[in-house]
Amino acid sequence: MIASNITRIRERHTVTIPMRQIDLARALGVAPCVVCNWENDKINPNAESLVKLSHVLGVTVDELLKE
Repeated sequence: MIASNITRIRERHTVTIPMRQIDLARALGVAPCVVCNWENDKINPNAESLVKLSHVLGVTVDELLKE
């Protein structure tokens, strides 16, 4: 579920500021393949990454984790 939430929120964020996976990766200081793996449900972000994701995407950690 977290994978689809990250994708949905990133794409929603794209309406105001274009954000591709590579843009998100740069903002978080991770490799683009990490964001790709998160969005494809291959791995889950750790707690620190969830906090960074919430700040960059302008949402709460709860929004990222909700089902």
